[in-house]
Amino acid sequence: MSTINTINKEFLSFFKDHKIDLKSQFLIGVSGGNDSMAVLNLAIESKLKVSVAHVNYQLRNDESERDYKIVKEYCKINNLNFYYKKVKTR
Repeated sequence: MSTINTINKEFLSFFKDHKIDLKSQFLIGVSGGNDSMAVLNLAIESKLKVSVAHVNYQLRNDESERDYKIVKEYCKINNLNFYYKKVKTR
């Protein structure tokens, strides 16, 4: 079994182990970093019904804006609901 298939199988086993119905609707917080984008991609590949939430705390100037654009574009390409909040923390 390939590494990708193993990861997908383990991802889905989490839902089974915790008795979470795969037909549920999920809201995934996505920062735009590698980890959260990977989880979002796994959810899409697993055919889960997902929407995405992204909060821009504006802590890293141009990088924060770049992350927002990456997540927004990914959601547009994959036809996902995208919820966005820009927060001023300073």
